[in-house]
Amino acid sequence: MMQQILYYMAIPATMAIFIQTAMTFVGMGSDGDMDVDGDMDGEFDGDFEVSFQIFTVRNFIAFFAFFGWGGLWMTNDPNSSSFKIILVGTICGVLAMGISGGLFYFMKKMTSSGTLKMKNAIGKTGNVYIPIPKSRSGSGKIQINVQGAFRELEAMTDSEEALTTGTLIEVTGLVNGGVVLVQSSNK
Repeated sequence: MMQQILYYMAIPATMAIFIQTAMTFVGMGSDGDMDVDGDMDGEFDGDFEVSFQIFTVRNFIAFFAFFGWGGLWMTNDPNSSSFKIILVGTICGVLAMGISGGLFYFMKKMTSSGTLKMKNAIGKTGNVYIPIPKSRSGSGKIQINVQGAFRELEAMTDSEEALTTGTLIEVTGLVNGGVVLVQSSNK
């Protein structure tokens, strides 16, 4: 009887894992699993944040698959009690949930939203591409490496002298509207 119950858990859950994996590889997999509460994990509110989620549908399926196969493995031992079978199955299932949750956490963490966070430019150095007028009287352009990408940003300066093309600069702050404040780093 115990074996039948474990087979009824392990086989459908294993098939669901294979279907989920296949759908993920062909691009039909969901980016956000549904929590036990019914909330989606993949919400986006402007900042890209990844959190470790243990109670997801994907992880529950992994739990039942490995609980079933771990318990079935223990039924081969003639000295196994029902308690021992359930204990080993539970340990296997919890480990599967942790591994599955960890894998998806690290895979999601490797993705990037691609959104430039202007505050990450502060302290970076680059050079003037289009001359920047003195004393915030206008804006020019700089070329700078921010968040691993070479970018062209609009810039202003508080300097009493205009910054000419090719001048080495350092970003010192931000001005309204996504404009960076720079100063010459030749000093």
